[in-house]
Amino acid sequence: KVEEDVAEKIGKIQEQQQEQATRLQDLEQKAANPTPASGPRAPETLGQQFMDSERVQKALKDGMSVGQSVSVELDASIYDFPIGATAVVNAPPTVDQPLVAPPRVPGIVTPAERRLMIRDLLPVGQTGSNLVPYTRETQFDNQAAPQGDPGPPVVRENQLLPESGFTFDLQSAPVETVGHVLPMSEQVLEDAPQLRSHVDSRMRFGLALKEEGQLLNGDGNAPNLNGLNTQATAYDVNLNQAGDTLIDQLAHAILQVALSEYFATGVIMHPKQWHDLQLIKTTGTASSGEYIIADPRTMLPKRIWGVPVVDTLSQPDGDFTVGAFMLAAQVWDRRRVRVLLALQHSDYFARNMVLLKVDERLALTVYRPAAIVKGTFV
Repeated sequence: KVEEDVAEKIGKIQEQQQEQATRLQDLEQKAANPTPASGPRAPETLGQQFMDSERVQKALKDGMSVGQSVSVELDASIYDFPIGATAVVNAPPTVDQPLVAPPRVPGIVTPAERRLMIRDLLPVGQTGSNLVPYTRETQFDNQAAPQGDPGPPVVRENQLLPESGFTFDLQSAPVETVGHVLPMSEQVLEDAPQLRSHVDSRMRFGLALKEEGQLLNGDGNAPNLNGLNTQATAYDVNLNQAGDTLIDQLAHAILQVALSEYFATGVIMHPKQWHDLQLIKTTGTASSGEYIIADPRTMLPKRIWGVPVVDTLSQPDGDFTVGAFMLAAQVWDRRRVRVLLALQHSDYFARNMVLLKVDERLALTVYRPAAIVKGTFV
């Protein structure tokens, strides 16, 4: 029995030694052939997703025939090309080629880009249809009251409760398509990988810029969205008082939203009005007055009366919009960004040109127009 126990223990020790030897061999192989580190990776940009996709790489390697197109749906929400873009091609061989000829400053210098934040004010949902129907409550006749007959004598039980009434209106928001196209040469795709970063920023910005304008100011005439300002309730000018400043008028608008039984979650204004508002001082001389809202020595959050401020050039100069946006409206994404690469446009095949098309489909529903107030500063 002792010999059997010793033999069993020796066998286990040999097994452990074999496992350790195997692990050591694996570590040596990994050290000799390192692989990319595992773990969470940073999300790829639009340009990386597009250029690195198998469809695009295969098309560039094998060549594209007339009539063939490559479609790539990307993990992004808003991207596009700049409006009115011209074809992106290499310069003639006799001159410097700005995209591919070294030496040059890395990257591509782009114009200033507008900050985009209107979508951030609204909840976002997904839809699988080309129309988003919804029911809007237009009137509420509230007759709620304590049960009973005041008498005398007072009778509290076995009495009819008062009847309230609601009026509803069936509404629908069509899904619209926003996007544009960009002609470019095949040589650019092959010889200028840095164009990927330019496509990332400019495509995203272009579509986001157009989308923001539609969400805020779309007039509702197809194919435009029916925007927030178009459906908002008009500001009640009777709330104005003599000597009101911009600060006072915004307080009146927030009050108007509150009187509609909503709580304002955002104020949208033009950057010029936000600038004027920050320069308002207490009474006194120019040297003795103190800034009411801003402090030039510090960077304060953009808030007025406790409500976040969005200053954007999408808002017309002189106008303001105050609302309980999380309750008032919603953005619906029908299809996220799609990038389509094709040769069949015009004579592109003979000229080694390709056409990039980027678009998205979305809708906007405004459930409670009373929760959004739009006015003009006076």
